Amino acid sequence: MTHIDERNFRSHYYEKVGFKGVEEKKSLEILLKEDPLDVDKLTTFCQRFPVPAIHRPFVWKVVLGVLPIYQTIHKFVMKQRHEQYEDLCHALSVMRQINSDTDLPEAHRFMFQLEEGKLPLEESKGFLCEFESLEAIANSMIEVADCDRDAYWLSAMFYRQLQKQQDVISKLHERFEFYLKKEDERLYNYLAEQQLINRLPYDLWFQQCFAAVFPVPGLERIWDRVIGGASAILIFTAVAIIITLRRPLLNMKSPDNVIKFLQKIPTDNADLIINKGIELWEKHGAYLKPDV
Repeated sequence: MTHIDERNFRSHYYEKVGFKGVEEKKSLEILLKEDPLDVDKLTTFCQRFPVPAIHRPFVWKVVLGVLPIYQTIHKFVMKQRHEQYEDLCHALSVMRQINSDTDLPEAHRFMFQLEEGKLPLEESKGFLCEFESLEAIANSMIEVADCDRDAYWLSAMFYRQLQKQQDVISKLHERFEFYLKKEDERLYNYLAEQQLINRLPYDLWFQQCFAAVFPVPGLERIWDRVIGGASAILIFTAVAIIITLRRPLLNMKSPDNVIKFLQKIPTDNADLIINKGIELWEKHGAYLKPDV
């Protein structure tokens, strides 16, 4: 038996006995021992496999640029990041923008605005809407990161990555409609006839990367791929939501009831929807170009 055959046999065996991902975890651990780290390889891993929870914060930091590729200076860089975090907190406290009662996601939004030079002297609805996605992302990232300071830097860098991809993200709804019709034409036609397609909250879903939609343990699997550059996963997650919830959607007579229902997706459907979204992405979208 060749080395490749042996590896394939082991991978098949691991999956059979419930240890799918053992080989992938070993591969990641080898990548994490490199110095300098290979960001391209880590990015590819994020696209193809769920990142093990124990390694996820570190891998995301490297891929997003919170940490450099040279491991010998990681401690120094994180010390600087943490000091900068404390400086931002102190400045906002002096400016009376935050205090001990300020929710952490909101404080992180203020910190980002200050860092970007976009902190308004008076809070306005326009500024709040502009950074609403960041606050939603920060709220979920707090559960992923090892500490509040790391959560801020991961949120900020993730948000910056998404801002750079706005040309792509703003067009995802076109692909969403295409693949929804391809997967469930009857449901698509019903939503179109009821003039609901353009009222579905997919723009909010895409901008926030489903941060306010799914519990964090499932959301992380979507974010692994988005952080790895596979924003197409967002399309198929949205399609999976509609397909999975097709029965209650088809039974609703009022368009307003449909919209209200989709604003609060039942959490007990989360794993089913995310698994379906990843399955559809692997079927249709894993090889889509970055501009989808």
